[in-house]
Amino acid sequence: MVEQAGVPLAGAERGAENTEVGDVRHGFQLGAHRLMLAAGTFAELASKTHICVLPDTPAWFSGFINHRGHTVPVYDLNLLLGQGATDLSRQYWILLIDRQPSTLGIILRQIPVALRDPEAIADDNSAHLPDPLASCQTGFYRVQQQCWGELDHHALIRHLKRSFRESAMPVVHNSNKNNELS
Repeated sequence: MVEQAGVPLAGAERGAENTEVGDVRHGFQLGAHRLMLAAGTFAELASKTHICVLPDTPAWFSGFINHRGHTVPVYDLNLLLGQGATDLSRQYWILLIDRQPSTLGIILRQIPVALRDPEAIADDNSAHLPDPLASCQTGFYRVQQQCWGELDHHALIRHLKRSFRESAMPVVHNSNKNNELS
């Protein structure tokens, strides 16, 4: 189901199970990597919107958006995975994951898809995410002969915050220690 900006994606409410429809997950692509959100994860889709950029932040941190009066951090995971920055002058979407105060936004180049009745499969080495996000992948599923990795968005938030802090830490040079001791 394609949705308008700010409208919850179908089936995103916890406990909103419909036995007639089956399991519906939200799938999206980051370059060649297919990912799906865990069952019951609340998600919304916002179309192209103004992103407030902050200076001196990692390039993969795009900035913040205002979503219903809340500040939401937005990340370009394509850039983090080494697949180049998303061209924000072209069409893009922001996948908003989770509820406030834990909401995060991911810039997508393609609109997400509804994945119906994903089948859990054994570890598929061809579907592994590269190192920056490998620890955020929790399972593998097959939908219509395509392999999708399940993304733990809580682990993703922890990873992004840790990476952000590490990139902001000042670098101490050994040559400066000698000058400080003088």
